[in-house]
Amino acid sequence: DDPLPLEAVAGLPLDLVVAGHVTVTRAIGSALDLVFRHPKLGEHLLDPELAPPAIEEILRLESPAQGLFRVTTRATELGGVDLPAGARVMAHFGSANRDECVFSDANRVDPGRDELGRHLAFGKGIHFCIGAPLARLELKTVLPMLLASLPGLRPAGEIDREPVFFARGFQRLVVEWDV
Repeated sequence: DDPLPLEAVAGLPLDLVVAGHVTVTRAIGSALDLVFRHPKLGEHLLDPELAPPAIEEILRLESPAQGLFRVTTRATELGGVDLPAGARVMAHFGSANRDECVFSDANRVDPGRDELGRHLAFGKGIHFCIGAPLARLELKTVLPMLLASLPGLRPAGEIDREPVFFARGFQRLVVEWDV
């Protein structure tokens, strides 16, 4: 392939910082919301052996990046729909992560599910997220720390979802805890 243009190379560090910061902060909020609704998940996050699969289940259910836009390179058919070359499409990871053909009882929170490793929260193949190991480490560190440090952590007001359909997260998630 031809080398990337200078503008693309110069913008890459900023893309990595923004993508890595925004997605992990959204994942933290989404994880807390799931823990509030499924307290057993919080118990898993506090157990060092059970935390990694719990984090994977959180990522599967609440992928911060719901998908990516792509452009078809040639005419093709997908799901009975003809797509011309140059068509803008969205690969929707959030939908794929709840596919009943892949995940049994896909909307159920189950960190012990056998097919957990098949989620697409970080993409797939050559488009796999370069920051996935760091994101997992951040979540594995922050979530147990929050739950252990803030006893009785719970929602304490309105919860407002971010309206952007391809980025899962909250505009506001107010919490309180016991002192």
